[in-house]
Amino acid sequence: MEKLHSIQTSDRVFDTRGSRPVLITCNDMNNYVCKYNMGNGTAMRLACEYIAASFLKIWGLNVPDFALVDVKREHIPSDFNIRGSYFDITCFGSKYSRDFADLNNFTDTVAPRIRKSYINRQELYYISLFDIWLANEDRNNNNYNLLIDINNQRNFIPIDHESIFNSRVMYNPICELTYDDSLISSQLMQKMFGLKDLKKLDKEEIKSNFYSFVNQCQGNLVSIVSQLPNDWKINKKELETKMINEIFNETWLNNSFKLLLFFLQINSNS
Repeated sequence: MEKLHSIQTSDRVFDTRGSRPVLITCNDMNNYVCKYNMGNGTAMRLACEYIAASFLKIWGLNVPDFALVDVKREHIPSDFNIRGSYFDITCFGSKYSRDFADLNNFTDTVAPRIRKSYINRQELYYISLFDIWLANEDRNNNNYNLLIDINNQRNFIPIDHESIFNSRVMYNPICELTYDDSLISSQLMQKMFGLKDLKKLDKEEIKSNFYSFVNQCQGNLVSIVSQLPNDWKINKKELETKMINEIFNETWLNNSFKLLLFFLQINSNS
């Protein structure tokens, strides 16, 4: 993947929990929300972002376009209070759009007639299953990490994936999410889907698509990992081996789908 580079001083920093990405104008004349590695060690959080975004695209979910970005130190204002040295290595950038609105404060009643206006709401099932599969611990009732495209059929857009693989615990076996760690436990899911919706859910279709998407991800794994920048200091072969052994493991895949059904059953019971 060809790198982009910054062309002017940033005028915005996003004060999110944990990371403070900056808005960068790049040489393709688009703006990107750029995450950077904090420190001199392995940039695993950026690798997780890149891998998850690549997989989401294969799943056909509405991940923003993304790029590798070189940001010049002089394009980071001093009043951002971000170390210039953080930008000495490649950043991960997600394309910014004014049409994207944050969904973290979703409090609408969402009557049945309103639910139908979210014509792609079924994608929330796939986003939930994606998180279960990759053990993403940072999309739940406390933090949706979802945007909504207000001018394009109200599509849901998953963002922020640095907490996949149990928040980057790469040297321990991967662990299943709990119900409370999942998006399915959120008010969003409970308001978007009534009991009738859950009863009509085509589980076999989701299962078939899940295995198809996973197979495509595995088929593209070598190519995706190979594109991780060398300055991220990732042991690519080790990362590739871990993913093959764990997230593409048949038992893990079967359990991931069963866990989705179990979490949905909890919602049905309540």
